[in-house]
Amino acid sequence: MQAARLTIFCDGGIGNRINALASGLAIAHHYGLTYCIHWPENNWCAASFSDIFNSQHPTSRASIKDLHNQCGDAIVLLHDEIASTALNVTFNSAYGYESLEDFDAKVISTQKDIFYYPAVFPEWIPNDLIHKEIRYLIFNDFITHEVKQFITHAINKPFYGLHLRRTDLNVGLTDHEVLSLVTQHKDKDFFVCSDDPLAEALASVHPNVHRREKTAHVEKKNSDQGWLAQCKDDDERTYYGNISRSKDSVIEGTIDMLILAHSEIIGYSGSTFQRMARLLGELNPIVPIEKPISLQFFSVSEARRRIQSKLMPADMLLQVCSTVNLQGNISDAIRLLQLGYENASEQDKNAILFTLGIYYLNDNKPRMAVIIFEKLSQTEPSNHANSLHLIYALLLSNDYDLAHASFLTLKNLETKNLSSYESSILEFISEKLIPI
Repeated sequence: MQAARLTIFCDGGIGNRINALASGLAIAHHYGLTYCIHWPENNWCAASFSDIFNSQHPTSRASIKDLHNQCGDAIVLLHDEIASTALNVTFNSAYGYESLEDFDAKVISTQKDIFYYPAVFPEWIPNDLIHKEIRYLIFNDFITHEVKQFITHAINKPFYGLHLRRTDLNVGLTDHEVLSLVTQHKDKDFFVCSDDPLAEALASVHPNVHRREKTAHVEKKNSDQGWLAQCKDDDERTYYGNISRSKDSVIEGTIDMLILAHSEIIGYSGSTFQRMARLLGELNPIVPIEKPISLQFFSVSEARRRIQSKLMPADMLLQVCSTVNLQGNISDAIRLLQLGYENASEQDKNAILFTLGIYYLNDNKPRMAVIIFEKLSQTEPSNHANSLHLIYALLLSNDYDLAHASFLTLKNLETKNLSSYESSILEFISEKLIPI
């Protein structure tokens, strides 16, 4: 049994649209469904399907407004409730299935038409099905030519990619982080792309940073309002996004995305544009070019977002903070540890807290370190490392009486189990205090 027909609705920016396209084609081909791709031209993306792809897929330019009240008895799977209002249907999430088998039982088995509109890949669709469709994507001749020309003539060597999403999201490396990165690695080549021409210009001042001169960038739909202003799009849907992407700006952005795909991308912006670039680079490169070895560079802004999203394990957090500290940014490392502690599981909190105490000592904030190690000494009384650091912090705070009292509690101290750093602390303490 199979559904009668699958409508693949691709909306939003180019990253979101390719997500819908690839996952929709994965469903269609897996089940052998008849399908049509709806690719509306609107303020989010004014480029047509054929402006981007060489393909024989059946396509339509029908907008979500055009399809109001036309879904009939189809099973409608959507990205958000705004879309359900535009279509005048009950909201059913495109992401609400546990597995392909669950989708089989609840959707395919009904033999009903399916209207499918996601913005990101649903987790219930296996990656191998989606990746197969990405491998088969063929971009149109103009886009392919521009990508080849830039990579083979403007760069012609392995390079690193910097994606600076500004405007409505403002994610990716900051301008200061870009400056720090490219000046630290003057012998490396970088490609920068952004929806903000100023961000590209600032980065490309450096001789080892390449950019493409574009004919168009994204603009504001309402020029007198901010990028995140609430406004109605071309289909009268209300969003917090004041975006207008012309046909030329979308084509230019797609070229940038495909060039970025051939690089070793530094940092994670969280943008679907960058995620798609990574996938295309892995699965469907246009130019056979070797990628350089990875650079160990951690963006503080990126780390902050990953911590808040609970996407950074404690061991990675400590590694990132160590690198940030070695780069001379101990204040940033401390702030990341504070944020990490707030978002950590109970089993990871003590390890983060201990490192935070060390950083306070290194940053000449012994009173803050005292608070940290007092807490740790209470929660882990058998851990002499906590007590040693507490006494050390008390001495640096000129609190000799409390330091001496705390020193007396260190009975049966196993010095052979101390690290060299802890042994040096013990030596310092012993010089300042007379054991009784």
